Amino acid sequence: MKRLCVLSGLICAFMLLAAGCSTLAFAGKEETILEVVELINFGEPDNLIEISQPPFILDGEILFSESTVSTFWKGFRESGFLLKNANPVVIEEVTTVTSSKFSESREMEIYFNKYLVEKALCVDLETSEGVVYLLLGEKMGDYPRILGFRGPLR
Repeated sequence: MKRLCVLSGLICAFMLLAAGCSTLAFAGKEETILEVVELINFGEPDNLIEISQPPFILDGEILFSESTVSTFWKGFRESGFLLKNANPVVIEEVTTVTSSKFSESREMEIYFNKYLVEKALCVDLETSEGVVYLLLGEKMGDYPRILGFRGPLR
């Protein structure tokens, strides 16, 4: 009986682990990433705002206000800027050193270590304008959550 309980516990733990990985696996598919790029380029700002709830990383800053995230996406759309010829060249799980792509600050390092390691992917997108870093999380509706944006960098 004890072996059966242990075996059942192991099976449940494995199933939970597999379920958690499937959401990140979804976000890590190149096809899904390109759908996110399409949404960023041509989608409604409200859709971007919905899947980019704070805290949100923007060019080295942690945004805690929904209105600031909203202002960013609305301004992005109004500027007419596009992620032209976007090509995901690196898709990797966030590690303890990923924060340096966004900022060298201790605050960013702590934030990444506490909240994003094992819960997010970092995508390096090559675009016509330079490299853009996207942080993507678990699926929210049809898209993965957008946790951060930086770039373009040359």
